[in-house]
Amino acid sequence: MRKALLAAGLVVLCQGMASASLKLPLDDFVGYPRPADVVTPWEPRQGLGLVTEVLINGLNRIRPEAVKGVMKLKPGEPYSDLQLKADQEAIQGLGFFQNVLPHAEPMNTGVRVVVDVVEHPIIQKISFSGSVLIADADLRKVMTLQEGQVYNSNSQRADLANIKNLYDKKGYLAQIDSAAFVPGQPGVFDIKIAVVKVADIKMIAHHTVNGIRYYETEDGKPVTMSTKQYVVRRELKTRVGEYFNLETWRRDLFRIWNLGFFDSVQGMDPTSPDIDTIGVGIDLEERRTGQVNVGASYGEVQGVTGFIKLEEANLFGRGQGVSITASRGSTNSGFSLDLGYSNPWIDGRHTGLTVNLYDKLIYRFSSSFFGGVGGDNNTDTRYNERRTGGSLSLSRPLGEFLTIFSGFRIESIRTNNVATKEGDQFIQQDGSVAAVNAGFTNNTRDLDIDPASGHYFKTSLEAGVSNITEVGGVFSGLNDLLGRNNFIKGALDMRYYYSPQGRRLKPDDLRHVIATRVYAGTITGTIPFFEQYFAGGSDSIRGYPEDRFWGKNVVYANFEYRFPLQKAMSLVGFFDYGDAWGGYDTVNTFIQSSSFQGEFGYGVGIHFRTPLGPIRLDLAFNKDGHNRTHFMIGHAF
Repeated sequence: MRKALLAAGLVVLCQGMASASLKLPLDDFVGYPRPADVVTPWEPRQGLGLVTEVLINGLNRIRPEAVKGVMKLKPGEPYSDLQLKADQEAIQGLGFFQNVLPHAEPMNTGVRVVVDVVEHPIIQKISFSGSVLIADADLRKVMTLQEGQVYNSNSQRADLANIKNLYDKKGYLAQIDSAAFVPGQPGVFDIKIAVVKVADIKMIAHHTVNGIRYYETEDGKPVTMSTKQYVVRRELKTRVGEYFNLETWRRDLFRIWNLGFFDSVQGMDPTSPDIDTIGVGIDLEERRTGQVNVGASYGEVQGVTGFIKLEEANLFGRGQGVSITASRGSTNSGFSLDLGYSNPWIDGRHTGLTVNLYDKLIYRFSSSFFGGVGGDNNTDTRYNERRTGGSLSLSRPLGEFLTIFSGFRIESIRTNNVATKEGDQFIQQDGSVAAVNAGFTNNTRDLDIDPASGHYFKTSLEAGVSNITEVGGVFSGLNDLLGRNNFIKGALDMRYYYSPQGRRLKPDDLRHVIATRVYAGTITGTIPFFEQYFAGGSDSIRGYPEDRFWGKNVVYANFEYRFPLQKAMSLVGFFDYGDAWGGYDTVNTFIQSSSFQGEFGYGVGIHFRTPLGPIRLDLAFNKDGHNRTHFMIGHAF
C-alpha cells in the first residue's frame, strides 16, 4: 500500500491536478498519531502559493468558526508547513479534540488546507468517587465541564484545580486520583478524589528554662505532665482514622489552650506514613493550675477587702476545678465565703456541671449614696446585702459552637447596715428568691479569655419566685411586694470581635482587636429591688458608679479598640452607651427614669495578662464631664 501511495503521490505532483490529494479517510486517523506508512507533511515547504480554502472535517458539535478562529492560515495568506504545524497545535489547544490531523492539498490556483479532527465524546454524566466530602452540587459549581457538552481537556485541568482548591478552602488535604471516562459506560466522566486521613496523634511535653525548651529531665527521662492525656484528647475533634482537616485541627489547638492548663500549645510538624495518611502531634507546656492567693483588693463600694483564695483548676490532672474564697471588708460588714466546683465532662457527651455554695456580701453603690459625701468611710452610710444560698447549672454542647444550659439558684437575702441616721434613705427588702433558668450560647471566639476574632452570643430566660418578709426604707410603702411574687427575666448578650490583621493562627499571636458588645434585658412580674437590671460601672457603662442606673429594662453597648503593646500588655480605647429604666424610683441623688435616656462614658485603659487572669485599669469620663477610675480583674467583655 505504501508503494501505491507514493506512486499516486508522484503522479499527482507531476500532473499538478487540483482534484488529487494525499490523504486517508477520516476513520484511518483514529489511531493518531498518523500511521507509519503515511509520509509526514512536516518537512518545511515554501512557495506552494497562497491558501485558497480551509476545510474542517469531522465536526459534530463544535462550530467551524471556533476552529478557524485560532488558525493563522487563512484564504489569501501565504502557505507554510511550519505555520500548518503551529495551527495544528493551536487547534489541539482548544481542548475539544482527541486528534487533529491537518494536511495541504496543492491546487492549480494555490493550496487547500484540510484539517481532520475527532471530537471528544459528549459528557452524559459527571460522577464523583473516592473521598467525596463535599456535596456534588457544590463541586459542580466550581466546574466548567457540564453534562450534555463536549468534553474539553482544558476545562478539565482548570476544574480539577478548582476542586482541589475547594477542598483546600474547607481545610482538607486532597488530591485527584483520576479523571476519565468510565470504560463500558459511554459518556460517564468520573472524578476520583483522595483525601488524607489521620494515622496518629501524638502528645509530647516540654518545659522552658531561660527561653530554651527541654523535652527531657536532668536524668534523661521525657518530660511528663500532671494533666491526664484523656483530658486533652477528649477536646479533640480530630480523630485517628478520620479525614484530616486543617481548620478542625486549628480549632482543636485553640480549644486546648482555652482549658487554661497550658502556657504553650503548638502543633508539631506532620509526618506522612504513606501518600494518603498523615500523623499529627501536640507540643505542650503545662502551667501551674493550683493557686493560693492571699492579699487585698480595693473596690469603689467595698473599700479595702482582705481575701484568701485557694483554687485548683485541674484537680488531680482530671480537668475538674475547685475553689474556696474567703474575704472580709474593711467596713466591718462581715465575712464572705464562696465554694465552687466545676466538671466539664461528667459523662461521655460533654455534659458540664457547675456548683456554687456561698454566704457572701454584695456591695451596692458608693459610700456617698445614702446621704454621705465622697470619700466618707462612715459605716453607717454604707450599704450591702448578704446573699446565702447556692446555684447549680448543667451545660451540653450541640455541635462545635452551640451549647445549651439550664440551672437553678436558691438564695436568702438580708440587708446589712442600713443607714438609720439619714432618715428613710435606705432600701430594705429581706426574704428569699428561687429561680430556674435555661438558654444557649453560640461561641466562635478563638480565645475565650482574650478573643481576637469570632463572636459570642448568649440568650437566657429565668423564671423565679420571691418571698419578701420585711420591707423598710425608701420603698416601705410597697406592701404588694410582701409575700410570694413571680417574675420572668430575659436577657440577650451579643459580642463581636474583629482584627484588621486577620484571625490568629497561633494562640499567642498579637492582634489589634475591635471588640463590640450589645446587652439587653427585660423583666415581667413583681420583683425585689435587687433582682432588677443594673447599669453603670466597670462592666457596663464606665464613667459612672457601680449600679448607678436600674430598672426592669436595660440596654447598653460597648465599643473597644485593643492595641497590643507586648504579649502581656495592651492599650485600650473605649466608648459605652446605654441605660436601665422602668423600675424602682429615684433614691437620694440617684435619679431614675421610666424611659430610655441614653447615658455614655468614654476613655482609655491599660490591660495586663497575669497568672490571675486579665487585669484592667480604665480611666473613664461620663457625659457630665466627671471622671472615674475602674480597676477590675478580667475584660469588660
